[in-house]
Amino acid sequence: MRCTVLAEMRIQSSTGCSAAPVTIDAGTLLFGEKCSGSTDCATGLTCTGDPTDMLCSQCSASSPCLNGVACTARGVFLPSQCGPGQGLGKAGDPCLNGSDCASGACDGATSVP
Repeated sequence: MRCTVLAEMRIQSSTGCSAAPVTIDAGTLLFGEKCSGSTDCATGLTCTGDPTDMLCSQCSASSPCLNGVACTARGVFLPSQCGPGQGLGKAGDPCLNGSDCASGACDGATSVP
């Protein structure tokens, strides 16, 4: 039998770190996109839904809406939103149609598959 050494290591103690701190990037999935966990979703969104069909949503039972606004979904295959259809969304908030926004129009919104 022949043995090969792949690596040798020598561990030394140190009193301080010299490497830059590790940073964890926020997820990049947008509102309504399929996810497997909240770390997949962009900042401010949470992953919710049936375990076989989870979506990046605006709110959940563990991430409630502000000011007592209800967290609801318009259907089984849509993400949860804070007060959908109530015109509460400000510029930059996720929306599915114009009635979600205070302006009455979602800027660049597309329907969620």
